[in-house]
Amino acid sequence: MPAVIGAILILASSVLVGAGIIAHGTGAASGPALAGYFLGGLLAVVGIALIMAGPLKRGWDAIPVDQMSL
Repeated sequence: MPAVIGAILILASSVLVGAGIIAHGTGAASGPALAGYFLGGLLAVVGIALIMAGPLKRGWDAIPVDQMSL
């Protein structure tokens, strides 16, 4: 389920970045364009973190730490 939420967040971030590009291209005030870029980037980072959390946790748990042989 977290991977689905992460994918939805990444989709929403691409829409926000696209809106920022359109606002920047139409010559609108730079405020809405920067807000779209910033919020889109923030949502993308959160979405990627949600998608990668499961595989990273499984990989971290697969590291054997019980036997310390040097």
